[in-house]
Amino acid sequence: MKIEALRKFCLSLPAVTEDVKWGADLCFSVGGKMFCVTSMEGPLKNII
Repeated sequence: MKIEALRKFCLSLPAVTEDVKWGADLCFSVGGKMFCVTSMEGPLKNII
């Protein structure tokens, strides 16, 4: 999965915000609670 595909999916969910934390990690949250974190440096790996 590419970062843009992940961003598109996460941001399609209601009330999601994105932020960069710890210098190079893209984080997605709802109500201040993180539900997805990935490195902005690829490649992304499928873990499910």
